[in-house]
Amino acid sequence: MEKVKIIVKNTFILITTKALCNVLYFITFIYIARHLGSVDFGKLSFALAFTLILGVFCDFGIKTWMIREVVRNKTQLDLYVSNILFIKSLLAFGTFILISFIIHSLNYSKDVITLVYFLGGAVIINSFTQTGNFLFRAFERMEFEAIVNLFGRAIFLIFTLIAVSMELNIFYISGSFLVTNLLACSLCWFIFLSRFTLIPFTVNIDLSKKIIKASFPFVLMEIFTEIYFRADAVMLSLMKGDKYVGYYNTAYQFLEGILKMLPLSLMGALFPALAYAFISSEKEFKLLFTKGLRVLIMIGIPLTVGIYILADKFIFFFYGEEYVPSIFVLKVLSLALPFIFINSLLGTTLCTINRQILWTTACGVGMVINILLNFILIPLFAERGAAIATVVTEGTLFFLALFFLYKFIPIPVEYAFLLKTGITSALMGLLISILKQFNLFVIILAGMTFYFSFLFIIDGFPQGKKVLSKGYLLGKLKQPFL
Repeated sequence: MEKVKIIVKNTFILITTKALCNVLYFITFIYIARHLGSVDFGKLSFALAFTLILGVFCDFGIKTWMIREVVRNKTQLDLYVSNILFIKSLLAFGTFILISFIIHSLNYSKDVITLVYFLGGAVIINSFTQTGNFLFRAFERMEFEAIVNLFGRAIFLIFTLIAVSMELNIFYISGSFLVTNLLACSLCWFIFLSRFTLIPFTVNIDLSKKIIKASFPFVLMEIFTEIYFRADAVMLSLMKGDKYVGYYNTAYQFLEGILKMLPLSLMGALFPALAYAFISSEKEFKLLFTKGLRVLIMIGIPLTVGIYILADKFIFFFYGEEYVPSIFVLKVLSLALPFIFINSLLGTTLCTINRQILWTTACGVGMVINILLNFILIPLFAERGAAIATVVTEGTLFFLALFFLYKFIPIPVEYAFLLKTGITSALMGLLISILKQFNLFVIILAGMTFYFSFLFIIDGFPQGKKVLSKGYLLGKLKQPFL
């Protein structure tokens, strides 16, 4: 029971923090998109997607391996961290050289190359911050991750507001990424070194080789994931131009904020608990997985319905008429939300049970499908084609991951639960369609109120009236979920 309380606390901290961070990040990018216009915003989006793809090599999958191993053996913390930082320092240098070589090979203009250098440095520095944050997760002290992330988002928003008020150009904004990430990284490691351990920085070559070897499946997984998440922006830039990247990324950034806030927050809190339960209690492991799955379904389906119906109001309200082409993109991308939500849990679970090679395989297949579809659809439909490719990719990844996981964990199909969620979401969609002429936030409030109230009435919530307690997300392990 103590483990459940910790998970609930950490889930609450991560979701709350992610909500605040993504509100700040969302506001920041609204200002950036409006300030720069579709062409310059497209350049910035391309540079960010390009550096995020190559930035995977700076981490090499180490942080995912690290959180699993530190949870299981904290006595080796000093040795693990010192060798991980040694490896990452070498990888950071190699990654920057790789970014520089490829961007010059593509013959982009000097302004785009400058943006890539700024954002490449920011992504590399952020990789070290994420390593520190994952160590906080391994110790189940997510409040420190919350402090670091909120600090970084707040500083970035301040820099952006200064840029908008003083009408500064795109290079100032890209430089703000770099400075913000440097400050957040400094704070992260100051907290870790002062609260947990003073790292002796003892390099063990044999251990470093072991870490690299063990992390290799994770880096393949992250490479495949980043490519199919970011390749659309890069390919749009190469095949259609920066304006279309701006249209696409406006909708994509909108959904990415939701993904970071909800499923990734839950997985961040659930991963350490699943890793521990896998070696301690099969029953607890299966219950945690089942409850996480149902929460993601309960949230993902109504979000898809609401965003699809209100896509035009979201785009007009936040970004303005210049981004009208983004409406269709947002509608299409919303269809991928249920798949993406559930995929986050399926992938996390496969990694937890030491079957990361299967998740890596699924991500590799998804990456290939995404690239092939983008090659076919982008020349025909531009940003719309990229959106369609994303939905098909996520659907394929879902069925592959489900197939792989079913070999090890029997996943019962809760038809009654799915039916209740689906009916309630459909009725909510009908309501917000009727109310569509009203203020956007009034519609959202009305839709959420109806959805949760009606689901409560038809007994669609786990644990009945106890849904309102903070323990709802994961419930009590000894009680059935429905």
